[in-house]
Amino acid sequence: MVEIPSITASSSKTIYIYYGNTGASSTSSWDNTFTTSTSSPSAGDIYTQSTYDAFPGAELLSNGDLVVAFRTGSQHVSTDGKLILARSTDGGTVWSTTTAYDDITIDDRTNLGLTQISDGTLILPFVQHNGTDPTTAFVIKSTDNGQTWGSPIVISNPLTGWIFPYGKIIELPDSTLLLSVYGKNTGETTKSLLMQSTDAGATWSLKSTIANDAANNYNETDVLRLDANNYLAVIRRTASPDNVYKVTSSDGGNTWGSPTLLFEGVSPDLVELNNGDILLCVGDRSGTEGIRCQISQNDGLTWSNGTMIFTGPAGQTSNGGYPASFQLSNGNIFTTYYHLISGANTDVSRTIYSEDYILNSNTNNFFEGMEDGNLNDWAVAQGTTTSVSSSIKHSGTYSFYHNDTDTLIQNRGVRSLYSTGQSTGVVSFWLYPDTYSFTFGLNDGTVTGSDERFWLSIHPDGSVKYHNGTAWTSLSTATTLSADTWSKFTIKFNASTNQAEVFINGSSKGNITQRFTGGNISHIEFGTWSTVGTGYVFYVDDIYIHQYVSTMPSSSVGSQVSIYDSNNPIINPTVANAQPFTSLSGFSETATKNGGQIKYQISNDSGTTWYWYNPGWTTTSSGYTEANTASDINSNISTFPVGSGSFLFKAYLNSDGTQLVQLDSVNLTYINDITGPTVSAVSSTPTSAGATITWTTNEDSSSKVDYGLTNSYGSTTTETDTTTRVQTHSVTLSGLSSCTTYHYRARSIDAALN
Repeated sequence: MVEIPSITASSSKTIYIYYGNTGASSTSSWDNTFTTSTSSPSAGDIYTQSTYDAFPGAELLSNGDLVVAFRTGSQHVSTDGKLILARSTDGGTVWSTTTAYDDITIDDRTNLGLTQISDGTLILPFVQHNGTDPTTAFVIKSTDNGQTWGSPIVISNPLTGWIFPYGKIIELPDSTLLLSVYGKNTGETTKSLLMQSTDAGATWSLKSTIANDAANNYNETDVLRLDANNYLAVIRRTASPDNVYKVTSSDGGNTWGSPTLLFEGVSPDLVELNNGDILLCVGDRSGTEGIRCQISQNDGLTWSNGTMIFTGPAGQTSNGGYPASFQLSNGNIFTTYYHLISGANTDVSRTIYSEDYILNSNTNNFFEGMEDGNLNDWAVAQGTTTSVSSSIKHSGTYSFYHNDTDTLIQNRGVRSLYSTGQSTGVVSFWLYPDTYSFTFGLNDGTVTGSDERFWLSIHPDGSVKYHNGTAWTSLSTATTLSADTWSKFTIKFNASTNQAEVFINGSSKGNITQRFTGGNISHIEFGTWSTVGTGYVFYVDDIYIHQYVSTMPSSSVGSQVSIYDSNNPIINPTVANAQPFTSLSGFSETATKNGGQIKYQISNDSGTTWYWYNPGWTTTSSGYTEANTASDINSNISTFPVGSGSFLFKAYLNSDGTQLVQLDSVNLTYINDITGPTVSAVSSTPTSAGATITWTTNEDSSSKVDYGLTNSYGSTTTETDTTTRVQTHSVTLSGLSSCTTYHYRARSIDAALN
């Protein structure tokens, strides 16, 4: 899918898709018109030493180096744990390592915090661990891009227990530094805190509590500053399974709202990309170890489908993750992480990928919660046979499979759509009925028995109906589904107006109303309500939510056109760039033609008159048809008339529309000589009836003498030495009268006629 950028309301825009599909049709009914593919990520190792290497932080330095700080030791916790800094100067292919810090008596550990602040100082937060709990938290600083490090600086602990630094450092415009940590008071649950330093990290104090309650262990937290007032934090809550939650602040991080569930994951990593989009990567331990990344284009309100940038061994649920990311200068994203190799051995590796890979990855739709081979992201109620299917699927590897084989009244699967309920939105999915009947729709997640908002069903005859709060009712356009066939459902809802429009296979079937009025939409549900136990079977795949929920703009797809201009576009330097000359001897081009051509016309009067060689230099007012190649111009340039002596060229780029024709430069060899030769050492040698005049010049030139009885001269010799000009000159005067005084003047003219 090609996502169109924001367009001003009530405006009309033409959008060009290059190398498009000639069979593309108009956009309609929330279906995709254009599809694109994205290149695969590039993965590689950073540190592989048969040890427990983990918990990286990463930074792109101002000098272009890529650096990754991580902990290495013999075990997950061990006194030989130390901090390593890996460095790459070639974009992440080859890495060298040095020890950043090592207290040999205790385990040294780090996380995301490696940060270079605006004055070039590199700061690395870390904590020491005694094997049971963290002890003291520190930062170390480097002023030479991590080549050497200063002594540890203690991060003051505002709790009675311990704190553990986790997130990236935020530098405010006034140079205040913010650092997210987690910790606990003795005997309490863990909480998330925001620390601050107003002296470049020399001392630290508590700024605010991000998340804390007696029932939940909130810990690993990364914070993003959206603007002066608004902050976004993503927090891990340790439970079974581990989930990440979103918390926001609207007063500069001084106070925070309540945590709201996002999705399953550990060790969140937040990065604001150059275009303002937000990247969130988490460790995925839901059954297949890996790194899952998602994009938000609305400051964290909603997120794209999760895309795995790394997948490890199946069944791994306790090791791996801890991504740390930054954006490279070329726009690609660099994410490092650790993953299990075998036993207690883990490696630190990296993946480089584009944002488009996350947004447009159609290989597996991880948002739907099936592509990792389980239903950990689904709530499955009661005893129905519900699982994933790899045999019947619309795309990817798995689909949601439901087979009601028991006599319980309520058998269903529920999947979260939004982290917070939405009043408006668009949800689409593909449905495959094998046997009828079953119900499905959107609810508010309260699980109260009246949480069903927009509710549909497939009846035993295959008809699609909705519940209007009183009874099952046919759609405005009556529709019957075929068994054993995939059909696409799209529900465009507005909970505040109690209305939703239903599309099936791209065609609107009319509006429906809510079964129960109430809260905003947050979940999608599929289930059966039969006590027969004979097996109602259906499959669901490719669940998507759309960001755009207003009235669908009208659009159409124009005819496919060539990507390059085939009308002989002209390159013509301005008069101000005309080159004075007195003679020309060479003309060449540097160009890329790809089977096309470039032809030229030239001018000697700043573009008033144009010439081409035909043969002989001929004036023209035509275009490409009366122009010459650079080679033809060069072969005849020496005979080009000087005219006004002001040279310009005009280039015509000829392409059939598929050829890129590109002129990089034109090279002109010329002489612009406006200085005459210097005459010196003039002398005369008289004879009985004449005289010989000799002189020298500083450049090759011709020879001629003016002479006479007065200084007005009156007579001039024939100009000689014009074929081969000389610097030593001699001219003989004859027919002179004896005993008479004559005036003479030696004259020389160079090749530029000066």
